Amino acid sequence: LATKLVNQANVAGGSVCFVKCYRTEKSVPFAPVTALIRQLCRLPGFVGLDPVWIGELTRLVPELRDRYPNAPTPMAVDDAARHRLSDATVQAALAVADELPLMIVVDDLQDADEASLAVLHYLSRQRDTPIFILGIHRSGEAQSEYERVFFETAKAGRFVRIVAIGSLALEDVEKLV
Repeated sequence: LATKLVNQANVAGGSVCFVKCYRTEKSVPFAPVTALIRQLCRLPGFVGLDPVWIGELTRLVPELRDRYPNAPTPMAVDDAARHRLSDATVQAALAVADELPLMIVVDDLQDADEASLAVLHYLSRQRDTPIFILGIHRSGEAQSEYERVFFETAKAGRFVRIVAIGSLALEDVEKLV
């Protein structure tokens, strides 16, 4: 279903980023965010991103330095570094969305690390932007306290709507295959 939605967004002229989270990478901070940034930097609109934000993004995607050699060096690693990285990710998504509507699909959200969930939460709170985030989460999996709070606050803040979709019947799976 998500693939069909991605195809429709592409046909309609939007930009799409598809990020998959992996259980084996759950201990790697920002792994899904890094994958997202690598996709965003290839989309129209990213070139309009302020060089300060590009400099911050080089923490996760060092090859951006090759494309933007004049981007400033990231600020010091201090208590605010994660916040600046979150801001830089949001600014990158907004720069792309200024050019074309942007859809971000995050598959297997239950396998995302806490740092990535925090960035996605922050990005989801941005109002009045042409950004649609689709998070796919397998129900029935055990959740950490952080994951439970992530979903509860997202629902309470009304910047997410959860749609429960049951398992497909065998005949429906056979039709898809």
